[in-house]
Parts: sequence; C-alpha cells; structure tokens
Amino acid sequence: MYNEFLAAVEAGASQLYSVLYHPPVSLQSTG
Repeated sequence: MYNEFLAAVEAGASQLYSVLYHPPVSLQSTG
C-alpha cells in the first residue's frame, strides 16, 4: 500500500516537474 502510494507521488512529482521546466510544444504555442 505504502509502496504504491509513494510510486504515485513520485510519478506525479516527475510529471509536474516535466510540465514546469519542459512545457509541451502545445502549451508554448498557445502562449
């Protein structure tokens, strides 16, 4: 249970980091 929770948190943090520091081209094109 805890391992799955930590895995989900790590995945969410990784995705958030990617969005903040490496925004997709679609977001860049819209402004």
